[in-house]
Amino acid sequence: MNSDNNFSPDSKVWIYQSSRPFSGDEINELNLMLSVFTKQWTAHNAQLNAEGTVIEDRLIMLIVDESHTAASGCSIDTSVHFIKSVEKKFEIDLFDRTLVNFYHDGSLTSTHLHELPELYAQKLVNEDTLVLDPLVNSKSSFDVNFKTTIGNSWIKNFL
Repeated sequence: MNSDNNFSPDSKVWIYQSSRPFSGDEINELNLMLSVFTKQWTAHNAQLNAEGTVIEDRLIMLIVDESHTAASGCSIDTSVHFIKSVEKKFEIDLFDRTLVNFYHDGSLTSTHLHELPELYAQKLVNEDTLVLDPLVNSKSSFDVNFKTTIGNSWIKNFL
């Protein structure tokens, strides 16, 4: 997200997790695609104040400042179609809600929720392990809760 843009704390956020990390070339292409998409993204023919970016080489974030124009059902559908086109182009899954991204030995890695108990038993994760929470849905929540510990997130219920 461009730090020069002043999005309201109430801005809506959507996080899509990739089934694999993006390469540097893919990140450049994705960020360009996101820029083009958000510049033409509208709700009821009104331009949305929106941005999109790749985070940590494996997540896509879309943000809309609804203090200017609210995202409508149709505009949200348009964003979902865009994300599905990204899935197809890059041959990835961006809608797997069972993915968990966590830091291990300083690197971001992914697993599935059902694999967490085994990782916990092997002491590869614990309540202090940093995770990325894809369920944040506002800028304020993103700023405070996106990078958190397993112990402070809903993910702890799966240990």
